[in-house]
Amino acid sequence: VRGSLIVVDPGGLTFAAVRRRLHPTPALVEGFALASPATLAITDLIMEGSTDMRPWGLADRRRALERLADNLSIPAAATNLRRIAPGTPFVLSPQTFDRSTARAWLEDRDATGRDGVIARHADGRRWLRVRRVRSAACVVTGYRHAGGGVGSIRLGLYDGSRLIDVGRTVAFSRAPVRRAAAA
Repeated sequence: VRGSLIVVDPGGLTFAAVRRRLHPTPALVEGFALASPATLAITDLIMEGSTDMRPWGLADRRRALERLADNLSIPAAATNLRRIAPGTPFVLSPQTFDRSTARAWLEDRDATGRDGVIARHADGRRWLRVRRVRSAACVVTGYRHAGGGVGSIRLGLYDGSRLIDVGRTVAFSRAPVRRAAAA
């Protein structure tokens, strides 16, 4: 599956709580996770068993994703994402094929708390993120070796044409994770 990590607290969606999880100290990350548990808002299905779903059209992938969510008892998120109960592990992200509905979601800042919407072509392969506020799309600016793989990665954000260092991830302490990060 593909999705977005979100944190909902009593005040609504909070990007700062997601960003705190990039802290280099595992104990602090665990504390943040306990204080404000994250939710994975599932947006797309790219593999079903051994079937590569990427060549499928978006509507067909969505139907397959909805069946999977139903089988796993994953609730559909309300259009107002702020209504997700804090600590809900997974939700099925809202989706529409109606352009005016998507525009209303983008413009309704008070009700949704969204920083944008993703507009996809019906073939499901081409897409565009439409944002109304700046958010963090981090880039990897460097990495540290450890135990035959990547130990941690440095992250940066663009501010116009200038790249700003924002810190590093927690150490990839498990060997399979280090090897996967190096691939």
